[in-house]
Amino acid sequence: MTKDEIEFLLSAAEQAEDNDKAFSLSYTLLEKTSEFFSQKEITNISLGIKRKLNSLRLSYKILQNIENQHKNIYELPYILLFQDYKNKIKNEYHESCSKVIESIEKHIEKYDKNSQESAHFIKLKGDLYKNISEIEVGQSAENSRKLAEFCQEEAERIIYKHLSPAHPTRLGLALSRAVWAYEITNNIPNAIKIAQNAYSEGFEHIEDLTSDILYKDSITIMNLLQSNLKTWLSD
Repeated sequence: MTKDEIEFLLSAAEQAEDNDKAFSLSYTLLEKTSEFFSQKEITNISLGIKRKLNSLRLSYKILQNIENQHKNIYELPYILLFQDYKNKIKNEYHESCSKVIESIEKHIEKYDKNSQESAHFIKLKGDLYKNISEIEVGQSAENSRKLAEFCQEEAERIIYKHLSPAHPTRLGLALSRAVWAYEITNNIPNAIKIAQNAYSEGFEHIEDLTSDILYKDSITIMNLLQSNLKTWLSD
């Protein structure tokens, strides 16, 4: 298939909420396309990848909770069956993240290191390292967390040069960083500070946006920031 045909099917798969197909097509685009991607194309690829990974992440967390609640109830053969199923989800999650990271690194080399396209790929890579850190333990988890933080900081460095504080990409980076501080490093004061600064700066510059689509996306992210702030401030 041509690049246009794959992108057409990717759009259809995303609308149909076929997460496995969307992931497969997104990965195929990364692996088979040697030309440059636009920011919109990178965003679509990211969405196609993340939907499946978010589903796997949720499945793994649910299975962890079930295991913790019922580990003293099931007999050994059933425990082993359950652990085997959970590990298959974990391995698919890890392998999916790892192969996308490897493919992304090939593309990043083609772009100017200070371009917005490069920043989008770096952010995606950071998100994937964050995903991996959540299912690893010990030093492996720590190494993945450090790589995720490095990617997040590098993406912010680039994006902050180019985009208004109200731009959805910049707001999305802030939201991601705030959630990271809250969920991964358990630094609630820092999470609150990041979210408050992003929200107030975004609100102050929201009229800078001339596109209705960007405006709507920014409002959506600002609402998420506000919702998270209410939860975190009540903790």
